[in-house]
Amino acid sequence: RHRAAGNPFVPLTRIKTFRKDGWKGPADLSAQFRMEWDETDEGRLFIEIQVRDDVWSPPPANAQPADFWKYDSLSLYFDTHADGYSAAPGSGLDTNDYRYDVAMQGDKPIVFRNANPQHQECFLQPKEIDTAVACEIERTGEGYSCRLTIPQTRLLSFRIGPERLL
Repeated sequence: RHRAAGNPFVPLTRIKTFRKDGWKGPADLSAQFRMEWDETDEGRLFIEIQVRDDVWSPPPANAQPADFWKYDSLSLYFDTHADGYSAAPGSGLDTNDYRYDVAMQGDKPIVFRNANPQHQECFLQPKEIDTAVACEIERTGEGYSCRLTIPQTRLLSFRIGPERLL
């Protein structure tokens, strides 16, 4: 049982698709998520995402992780200073944000750290597969489910805990 399993799901309402025929409603593509964290010295963030999708299109075996967004995948953005609302619209990530792309490639879930704060701040290189983030992806009757366990060290300078925005 994944740690987030005790929390209620929250629907994701900002669905973005790159298909030429557009989004056709919740049966075509919809998702919900739930999260939990532990307060141990190590600190971990647990995320579960359930995706409803009428067509399963994972990245092919030869796809580069930087291209996962072109297929059925998840992009997770973390704003560790919770300052995104102060940025100009469309300005994208700033120097304290992370982006992780997650997809099933063959029979293996891949977590790709697409963007992270400056190397000097987080000691992580961008554009790398991150094996420290545990990931399970499984097909369901209407789509797929993804469960992630992200160590605190993969979201520096954010400190996981109650009443903190991410």
